[in-house]
Amino acid sequence: MNALAGLRVLEVAGPFGGYCGKLLADLGADVVLVEPPGGTALRRQPPMADGMSLRFAYQNANKRGICLDLTDPGDRGALMKLAAGADVLLQSGHPRRLRERGLAPERLLAEHPELVVTSITPFGWTGPYTGFEATDIVCLALGGLMSLGGYADGPPVQVCQEQSHVMASLFAAVGTLLALRAGRGQHVDVSAQESVSCALENAPQFFDLEGVVRGPAAGMQRHAGTGLYPCADGYVYLYVGGIASSRFWVRLTDWLLDEGFDEAAELAGPRWRDRAHLEREDAKERFAEIFGAFARDRGRAELYRQAQARGIPLSPVNTAADIVASPQLRHRDYFRPLTLPSGRRVDAPGPPYVLSGTPWRQDLPVPAPGEHQGITWPPRDPVAPRQGRIRVLDFTWVGAGSYTTKLLADHGADVIKVESAAHLDSLRTGPPFAGGVPGINRSGYFAERNTSKRGITLDLKTPEGREIAQRLAATADVVANNFRPGVMESLGLGYQELRANNPGLVYLSMSMQGGSGPERDYLGYGLTIGALVGLTHLTGLPGRYPAGTGTNYPDHVPNPGHAAVAVLAALRHRDRTGQGQHIDIAQTEPTIAAIGPAIMEWTANGTDPGPMGNAHPVWSPHGVYRCRDSWIALAVRSETEWQALRTTLDIEAPGEISGKIAAWDAEKLMNALQDQGVPAGVVRDAPGVITDPQLVHRGHWQRLTHPEMGPSLYGMPPFRLSATPGDLHSPAPLLGQHTREVLTGVLALTDAEIDRLTRDNVLR
Repeated sequence: MNALAGLRVLEVAGPFGGYCGKLLADLGADVVLVEPPGGTALRRQPPMADGMSLRFAYQNANKRGICLDLTDPGDRGALMKLAAGADVLLQSGHPRRLRERGLAPERLLAEHPELVVTSITPFGWTGPYTGFEATDIVCLALGGLMSLGGYADGPPVQVCQEQSHVMASLFAAVGTLLALRAGRGQHVDVSAQESVSCALENAPQFFDLEGVVRGPAAGMQRHAGTGLYPCADGYVYLYVGGIASSRFWVRLTDWLLDEGFDEAAELAGPRWRDRAHLEREDAKERFAEIFGAFARDRGRAELYRQAQARGIPLSPVNTAADIVASPQLRHRDYFRPLTLPSGRRVDAPGPPYVLSGTPWRQDLPVPAPGEHQGITWPPRDPVAPRQGRIRVLDFTWVGAGSYTTKLLADHGADVIKVESAAHLDSLRTGPPFAGGVPGINRSGYFAERNTSKRGITLDLKTPEGREIAQRLAATADVVANNFRPGVMESLGLGYQELRANNPGLVYLSMSMQGGSGPERDYLGYGLTIGALVGLTHLTGLPGRYPAGTGTNYPDHVPNPGHAAVAVLAALRHRDRTGQGQHIDIAQTEPTIAAIGPAIMEWTANGTDPGPMGNAHPVWSPHGVYRCRDSWIALAVRSETEWQALRTTLDIEAPGEISGKIAAWDAEKLMNALQDQGVPAGVVRDAPGVITDPQLVHRGHWQRLTHPEMGPSLYGMPPFRLSATPGDLHSPAPLLGQHTREVLTGVLALTDAEIDRLTRDNVLR
């Protein structure tokens, strides 16, 4: 049985929603794709194989397909008849065009009040930008992510493989499953721009708390010990100067010295433990000299293997060919055959999560246009009653796991974050800090990822600490962790141990490479994951070193988004059957899933895609241009848009664009082009994103008063549920803030027992 078996989804084909429909279909939903007669233009979007778009094939295998002309009243009636039997109607595109086809959410819900209507639009259903035209590059610009990537001496660079579409689809799937769990028909309003703004790492908090505007790294290093380093056959990404840098720095120094590289003795000096020193240009230059000399005669695979054997987060910058050949991914049976309409089977990224009780499945080939015409559904079952509040016991730390549980907490889950003063969550010690003053309760990075949670401290190395954790787990619906494989088991907190007393438990594990395979014990962070799975290689300007996203991007959207989808799907299955299960997520695998078409370009055509800079495979002009005061992204998709651009700029040829744009203010040019229907957007930096009129309209940025940090900035999830909306219920907890409250309220411990446990250092 599949996790979403019995769920019926009507998906109206559009540019932003294909991956959302895929996620639901591969978990067992019956997804019917509605295309215009002859099929959507997305079927012809490069890269191609056997006359079929690989992006379309990747996103739409496992769905059934029909064709309807939604400008025709009769076909609109047929859609409404199908909607009567659906649980979800998923749509994406420009709000005006959706309204013209009779797909306004208020109209759909008036006719089908129990339906969940999920709309993915560039900017959301209402607000000052609702009428704007947008493509991926425009959403990346106005959402702020482009301001953090690229090169300090050149234009911002778009993230590869239409990531604004992927982000919006992921959050749409999360919002849809939350709406279904609420047991009420409603509108799920997803903004692609707002989805991108969730990937900005700590840039908004840096500006809010310390007045610092983050931009792209000046060169290949973020700071000494963290960045891109050339080697004999390409590049590796090393991460020893950032989170938990002290232990990694010692391991790196020992490695170089053990290899007879005596110059590394300099790195053992105390100044290399000082973060301020690591950020100095002379420190970066000196470290690059030392490590660069060590790496230049060694290959990527050798450096990766040796570093990981010593517990050092280093990854090769891999290409699609490297990824497909990975022994770790092959061991985990990650790549699965996908059948093209031609009948040819090609390998594609497979399950982004492994569910022990309801495995991911892909049973259907890519549908031909109208292949399942005439399909009918009987009337839907009555909407299931709203499920009670869930409890999540949260052992996650750093980025990806913490954001997964934040999504649940902001939508009403009782998330109990378990920490220890003996082993702090590294984000608590990472900048920015309120007023620039470090402190374990003053990090904006930590705070952003831990809203709406209660926090307790337990020393899990003590028998009583482990016993308390086990008792709390017996009351939980979900237990989540992102430790290396075996850590939770060593504490008596593994899935098998906990399910014995809680058979309905949904247990989430989020290690870097998953719970099995020859590289299961390897470690890393978002930036090293991005290098390992091809994201870094694919993002940058041709002919220059890989730029990557400028952030730990996998930690911010791909991994927490997929994890939240898996947890909510498993909870839906548990609510129907009583069966819990283990979810094994290798954080490499959801990130590969986010760039699936690039992988298929290799498996189908033998073409190893490289970076495209700001170009597009079809549209032109398409890029980022310098204005008088900032940068602007624009895309021209048609002759009509080209003529509008020519008229606005008073030009005759594309070669004149840069010179003319340089005289404009970016905001004025964006509005002038949008008035003519040309997709354009200012490349927002953190101050620009915080004050962006559309994000302000949607209430994305909220100020919460924290006990130590005072009023500070937090971001909302990028979707709005009309009937059961989420909210930022509280700021991030102080270390151990709710220990007494939780132990008395959940486990009925007395104050005297808690006082004794405190004296015995169990609650620290």
